Amino acid sequence: MHIDIMVTALASRNIAITEDLYASLEKKKRKDESFTKVIYRLLEENDRPSNYFGAWRDLSEKEENGIKEARRKLREVWQERELN
Repeated sequence: MHIDIMVTALASRNIAITEDLYASLEKKKRKDESFTKVIYRLLEENDRPSNYFGAWRDLSEKEENGIKEARRKLREVWQERELN
């Protein structure tokens, strides 16, 4: 009988983080989840476009009007290009 066992060592790095960040990661850590997996999961969750829905809800009236004006000007440019 012949058994091949392959062991792969993953590269790792040590990083310095503050105590409060460590505590935050520890709170988000699920049972039987490594800190590496916690970080991967959080990065993937934050990469979803749905995380940014409503991101502009706290704009001031001035900021909102500025965005509306920029959109209006952009539409005008697009319409001019369509006509030419």
